[in-house]
Amino acid sequence: MIDYTIEELKIPFKNSEITTELYSLLYLPKTAKKNLSVPLVIICHGFGSAYYRKMPYAEVFAREGIACLVFDFIGSSPYTLSGGSMEMNSLHLELEELGVVHKFTETLDGIDKKKIFLMGASLGGVVTTIYAAAHPNEVPGMILIYPGFMLPDKLKNTFGSEENIIPLEPFKGRIQSVALSKECWGLHMYDLMKQYPGPVLILIGDKDEFVPLSYARRAESEFPDAKLIILPDEKHGFSVQTIDALSPVLTGFVRGEKDLKL
Repeated sequence: MIDYTIEELKIPFKNSEITTELYSLLYLPKTAKKNLSVPLVIICHGFGSAYYRKMPYAEVFAREGIACLVFDFIGSSPYTLSGGSMEMNSLHLELEELGVVHKFTETLDGIDKKKIFLMGASLGGVVTTIYAAAHPNEVPGMILIYPGFMLPDKLKNTFGSEENIIPLEPFKGRIQSVALSKECWGLHMYDLMKQYPGPVLILIGDKDEFVPLSYARRAESEFPDAKLIILPDEKHGFSVQTIDALSPVLTGFVRGEKDLKL
């Protein structure tokens, strides 16, 4: 096990909608030095979630010598530390934020700039996939955990037509904005997958109550280079015990290992 530090970072962000700072934590193994760089994984959390829900994954990577950055999307939940409200949350805003975070990590000492991997959970998996498809040469690999590829179909079943879209309150005061729903409505996720040639690891529980397994299975077939691992008895959000057990799979993927299995 490798020792690591945890540094609080506030990454400047500004566009026509908001000026703020993206709250993040950088987990940096003590093996990372200017003359000995390490890979890094950027983790994108899901809808209504926050950076701290992905801290157990960051710990898994860091103690195995892989740096990790977790951050809050703007307006991603009622308690985001990056500012904004859920009413202003949108797909294009999250993509813009990921771009800013990605460029920022390239400036960090001790990080191998050619080995900055992306990881996305639920809606964060959608954002990660879109970003990787648009920047295939900048993303050496991608990990998707219970990715929300069902969103376009779910929205169509909910509203019937795009004109009927209104703000939703799915759970516990979270607001799904009109902008977010409209941008997800017309997504062609399987076409986007074909545009990313790099390796992809997909993890999903067989008891996931939000993402049917069929979407993950099809994603495995649409990405040019993907591996799907189905976790028994896991739901939408893995237990800490399962995250720890996934350590060889997660770190092995970043290191380029091919025979990944639990």
